[in-house]
Amino acid sequence: MKRSLLCLGLIFLFSQSFAVLKTWIGTSGASWSVGSNWSPAGAPLSTDDVLINGVTIISMDVNPNINSLYISASGTVELSASALRTITLASSSAITPGLKIDAVSTLKLTQSAASSFKISLTGGIGVTGQIYGTLWLAGSVANATPTLEIGTGPVANGNVTVYSTGIIKCDINSGNTIGYGITGLVMEAGSQYIVLRNGGTMPAGNYKDGSYIRIQGVVNSLFSFNTTANYQGVIEWNCTSQTVNGSSATLSLSSSYPVIDSFIVKSTGSTGTLRLATEMTTAPNINYLRVEGGVLEIASPRSANRTMTINNDLTVAGGSLYLDATDATDIFAVYNVSITVNGNVTVSGGTLILSNRPNGSSSTYGTGNIFCKGDFLQTGGLITEAAPIPPISDASIIYMNGTLAQNLKLTNWTNEVRLSIDNATNGVTLLSNIICPEYLIMNTASAYAILGNYDMLVTYNKFTRNNSGALPARFITNGFGKFKMLAMPASSSMIFPVAYNNSTYNPITIAPQAGAITNDYYARVENGNNPAGIFNVGATVNRTWIINAATPIAANTVNLNFQYVAGDVNGSCNPIGVMELGHFVTGAWSIDPNLIFLTPVLTSVYNVGNFAPNSFDSAFVVGNKFSILALTKTISLTAQKQIEKALLSWQVNNIDNIVSFEIEHSLNGRDYSVIKTFSGIVFKFNEAFMTQGINYFRIKMREQTGRITYSNVATIMYQQDGVKLIAINPTLVEATANVIINSSKQQTIQLCISDLTGKIMSRQSIFIVAGENKIPLNVAGLAGSSYQLTCRTNDGTQLLRFVKK
Repeated sequence: MKRSLLCLGLIFLFSQSFAVLKTWIGTSGASWSVGSNWSPAGAPLSTDDVLINGVTIISMDVNPNINSLYISASGTVELSASALRTITLASSSAITPGLKIDAVSTLKLTQSAASSFKISLTGGIGVTGQIYGTLWLAGSVANATPTLEIGTGPVANGNVTVYSTGIIKCDINSGNTIGYGITGLVMEAGSQYIVLRNGGTMPAGNYKDGSYIRIQGVVNSLFSFNTTANYQGVIEWNCTSQTVNGSSATLSLSSSYPVIDSFIVKSTGSTGTLRLATEMTTAPNINYLRVEGGVLEIASPRSANRTMTINNDLTVAGGSLYLDATDATDIFAVYNVSITVNGNVTVSGGTLILSNRPNGSSSTYGTGNIFCKGDFLQTGGLITEAAPIPPISDASIIYMNGTLAQNLKLTNWTNEVRLSIDNATNGVTLLSNIICPEYLIMNTASAYAILGNYDMLVTYNKFTRNNSGALPARFITNGFGKFKMLAMPASSSMIFPVAYNNSTYNPITIAPQAGAITNDYYARVENGNNPAGIFNVGATVNRTWIINAATPIAANTVNLNFQYVAGDVNGSCNPIGVMELGHFVTGAWSIDPNLIFLTPVLTSVYNVGNFAPNSFDSAFVVGNKFSILALTKTISLTAQKQIEKALLSWQVNNIDNIVSFEIEHSLNGRDYSVIKTFSGIVFKFNEAFMTQGINYFRIKMREQTGRITYSNVATIMYQQDGVKLIAINPTLVEATANVIINSSKQQTIQLCISDLTGKIMSRQSIFIVAGENKIPLNVAGLAGSSYQLTCRTNDGTQLLRFVKK
């Protein structure tokens, strides 16, 4: 037994003699090959693990083969080579990786000659690397290429993982920084790959969600990506010194790339531009695209229309984004670029240029189109299509064609940019007034826009839509927002496709006649009759159309046609009966001045049309004949004492067809004489003279039909002092009544209610004014019986009797 244990110990000691931990103890600038620079003494051998745990510079004068290299220094360890050098690592252990850089450490490979300097994970199969700190690959002269080599040939020997605190920084002149290996490099969330060089290609690898690639060094030779890499992280282009531009600055993006997650452009220098592709032969995908500065061009196709998909959001916060950019070959054929954005489009700054390409040579046009499936929100910046020469005869289009509810805000867009609203499932809601610089298109059946309190404006003859089906393309006017048609000329006609909710459709046709002026017309529709009027609501269509003109129009120069279906009418309305049009103007409802009555055709849609109101300043309703002004006119008069004259004012519930108002005066309440006559609509008179005693006033109203309507009687006592208890109306009281008191001056009186035995039921002090006072009296709490009301003043006591039911 003892002999076996002894043998095992000898075997263990023998194996350990080949694996020694070598620690650098040399001075900064000393050579790797000098044995005294290491502890234990002697330059590292192929089986040794090397530890460098202090800030230093080591001159690489040999090509060492070692088991592992561990950098644990609170700062930078620089390995400097002036000729071709290679450090070959062999360890495949996860415990002792071939290469490990601590989080607080930086390993800098500096090449000062036109050759390569490699840290090579090729000493075996499956050599591991762990980067928690920074690997800095720096070349100080042209063609110096420090490299992290994961494999040789098409096969990866090693596997390098860059963790959340890890950084690979490439600060060399040109060339690849990492050798072969599709799966050999893994960039974890939070890790960074920083490119500070001119030119070169991104190494193959797995760039996970949350990792960053920061391109910061492009000048006159474009840096490119690798079609075999998996770019799930953020690619940030921020090249402040970039000069390369146009077709020579093309990344050649195509569907051969695995999905690029996020692409952010911050700067392309003062003269440089960046292009994702010129000819996208197949449709590539990007999850997020954001432009904060510089110039980014999507594509400039020369042989066919091209498409691209942004799976999530497109954002322009600064700089310029061209969808379809001018190319040096544009004297020949040019084609369209169409971008589908499955998320939101946000423009908060910079410029979104859909296209600046001219016509091609074969009736081809370079336009840029956005198919937006989410919200399209412009809070700043500019959206435009540049005006090339020769002028483009086609236009770029923003399509709102999602299936979920979409929001739309466009505040600064110009030139030949068209808007197409195609969401028929949940509609597009406006979040701003929208003035279309070009065509507004609604070619999808049942597509709709919800206006809320915002207006949609388009120029006449630049509005096309699908008018098929029971619910054609339309505008939902669920607030104060209107659909506005600008510059409608005489002898024109336009359907304003308005509805008050998504399940209705009540358009109005506005047709300026030969005598009309070119004008802007606005329209919306509401549910119900608004404002309330004196019409018989039950006999009307349950809609109100609000129509305005920018400039007042002359009478009988514009025709209207209102559309509704049988289900839109109120309970007692005959939808195919004779109809009339009501118009709310100058504060009251009136009938169309031409007094035209129409019987609609018996179909599923009823049209009441060819009316010509005097102005477009308010609301319109449609109802059966005699329903609009179905109730009797009433007039209410109040009188107020003003020294020795009376101020009379009155109100009427309908001013239609009124000829005159006559003011009548009486001293006994029975015999009246006319003291003033007004022809037309007047509601106040302050020159009514009074005599001593009680003065009685009333208004006599005459209509065109000859009908006369009297107002209530208003009284004023005119004397130096005195109060007169005039009446209790009514004298047979259920719950409330009005006490009429005339006074010669302002004063406070006492009102008492008592039963016939003299028992006081209530007492209150009342302030009254000079003239007639109408004081409400609440007797709901009294039992049914006879009572008397006593009015006490400094001048005496007056009483009246009344009966409580």
